[in-house]
Amino acid sequence: MKKILALLMAITLLFSLCACKKDSGALSNNESDVTETVEFVKPENYASVVVMKINPEFELYLDDSNSVLAINALNADAKSFKDQIDLTDKGFEKVIRSILALSCEKGFVKAAADISFEATANKAAADVSDVLSKASAAVKGEAINLNITVNVTIVGEEKEETSSKQETSSKQETSSKQETSSKQETSSNQETSSTQDTSKTETTPAPTAPTVVNPKTHLKKGEEYVSKNVWREDDTYLAAGGVCVDDDEIIILLTANFAPEGHDPNMSTDRTPMVYEGKNYYRYGAGQTPCYYELTDTEIIIKNTVWSEEEKTTAKLVILSDGTLKVTYVDADENRRFKVGEILSIEWNYLK
Repeated sequence: MKKILALLMAITLLFSLCACKKDSGALSNNESDVTETVEFVKPENYASVVVMKINPEFELYLDDSNSVLAINALNADAKSFKDQIDLTDKGFEKVIRSILALSCEKGFVKAAADISFEATANKAAADVSDVLSKASAAVKGEAINLNITVNVTIVGEEKEETSSKQETSSKQETSSKQETSSKQETSSNQETSSTQDTSKTETTPAPTAPTVVNPKTHLKKGEEYVSKNVWREDDTYLAAGGVCVDDDEIIILLTANFAPEGHDPNMSTDRTPMVYEGKNYYRYGAGQTPCYYELTDTEIIIKNTVWSEEEKTTAKLVILSDGTLKVTYVDADENRRFKVGEILSIEWNYLK
């Protein structure tokens, strides 16, 4: 009997111990659950918060120099590797690169990923657009290293982009309407003008030749009017006639000399050459003869040189409405310089 009682007591004690162990295990699990559900504590001195979403979602708390103060895992995928994120260098760009690399390593990102960034808080009221742009650049750079493709969205900008597209569309539509209206109006005007011009074509006179103008008002003093007609002075030189009216009321009859390239080592060849019989001739000098002159309302009258004792008219020119001079009279002594009917122009054909 005593043996039976002792056996019953032993069995009862055994069940009691098992029950205690079970309760102890339940308590241990409860304590673990409490540890896992401890709420994230925000750092006090953060300036802004950037949310990074791949499939894992994280909050990055940044200070005013954009260093990462703390990371908050927002979903189970993020919690699974939060503690492995490298925070040795707290620069937010390196942290973002680390998050993307770990997401690939854990299998959350395969060949491509849609990644978004959003600034959800900004205590410092600073411009965070630069931070978001750098975040986008960081993941794109890391994607190249990982040999994956990423599609990055900055939340908030897509709305502005949509708005911008609508505005552009509206502007284009308005512009298109205005352009269409303008084209129709222009077409109508051209058609009307064409109809009107048909009758004008038959009555429009042919262009008239340049007319003689008053040299007192149209002659440009200080400018050299030179002939484009040249003649060979000898085997080396070419010459061209011309005039230049100075303020002291003396006209200079020019004989502009040209010599071939290499004639003199000091010759300036920075001007466009006169081409004559296949050779390039450059300006070499000018023979100058000061003469008296007189301006009337229609003519430039060149008289004898200042060294001459006898007054004599040696040449006459008129200035035309196109800005050129035309030789109308040449004395026998000046026939070498000018020919009647010759045109002198400011635009020398050997100048740049």
